[in-house]
Amino acid sequence: MPEHAFSEADRLLARPRDAGKLAHVRQAQLCWRNWQWHADLTAHDGRSDANHPAIEAALARVQSTTSLQRLLRDPLGFVWRYALGWRSARQESEPLQLDPTSFGELVHELISRAITALEPSPGFARASADEIEAAIADASEAVLTAWPLQRSVPPAILWRHTVKEAARRTSKGLASD
Repeated sequence: MPEHAFSEADRLLARPRDAGKLAHVRQAQLCWRNWQWHADLTAHDGRSDANHPAIEAALARVQSTTSLQRLLRDPLGFVWRYALGWRSARQESEPLQLDPTSFGELVHELISRAITALEPSPGFARASADEIEAAIADASEAVLTAWPLQRSVPPAILWRHTVKEAARRTSKGLASD
C-alpha cells in the first residue's frame, strides 16, 4: 500500500475493501461479471422492465412514419431517441467565411440591435452620427460574443474581421437615410 495516494483512484486501488463499499464500484464490478460470465441479457445491456414508464409514454404518443420505422428496425434507437430524448450532437465544421445568407442575417442583426439601442431616446431619426456609430459598436461587441454560442462562425481573427465588415456596411446603410 502506498504511503501517500496521489488521488482518490489511487487510494481506492490500494484499499479494495473501501472501494467495494462504493455503489458505483459495485455496479462496475457487476457489469464486468455480467459481461464475462452471463450469456443472457442484463440491465447493463439495455434491458429494461416490461412496463417502464418512459417507454410506455413514448409508445403511447402518435407515431410518425419515421418513428415507426425506427421502432421496427432499431428498437434500442427508438428508446434512445423518443423515450429518453437523446439526440446525436451536431458537428458543424468551422467555416472560413459566412455564406451570403448568414452575412445578411449578421448585418440585419446589427441594424436591429443598433436601432433598438437608439430607441426611444434619443430616437434613431434624431440621433447624431456619433451616437449611431456608438450603437453599432455596442451591437458589434454583443454579436461578436453571442453568435459563436448559437452557430458556426469563422476562426476568431476572421470572425472579428467579418463583424467589422458587417458593422461598416451597417454604418453605411444607416447613414444613407
